[in-house]
Amino acid sequence: MIDILATLVLLFVVTVQTYTLFDKVMTTRADNVLTFDLRLPTWPFFLIAWLGDVSAVLLIAIRTYRLIFHPDYMVDPVVQKKSNRSNSDEHRRRRDHRSSRAVRADAAARAGGHGNGASSAYLASPISTAARRRSSSSVRPRCGRSPTIPSASFRCSC
Repeated sequence: MIDILATLVLLFVVTVQTYTLFDKVMTTRADNVLTFDLRLPTWPFFLIAWLGDVSAVLLIAIRTYRLIFHPDYMVDPVVQKKSNRSNSDEHRRRRDHRSSRAVRADAAARAGGHGNGASSAYLASPISTAARRRSSSSVRPRCGRSPTIPSASFRCSC
């Protein structure tokens, strides 16, 4: 029912547009409007656009007729065929269901704990740069290894 209403509204709007474009064709022909450089008349270009609008009105009218009087013709056979398949059959046909790799649960926690031992929350905090440099030598990474050389450029190798 909503398809019929939407198509009728579309038919009305495109019909009004077609009428106004036809008026534009007639006024540009009567006024003998020409292009600036080549002095070609512009009304044939508007006429081509109007013919496209007329074809759109005809196709929308045919669609509206079919929606009202023959709604069974409007079902796409490809969509109907897909709806008859079972979920397991669709799963079996999909090729990429095995391509995803499992990620360890602690991978996200370990990702932020390496580098100079600072987590992303620590780096985003409003501590001054000098205070961060003083405290970075004593921070250990989350893996528990202690740095052999206590400096701000320590990188964990695990």
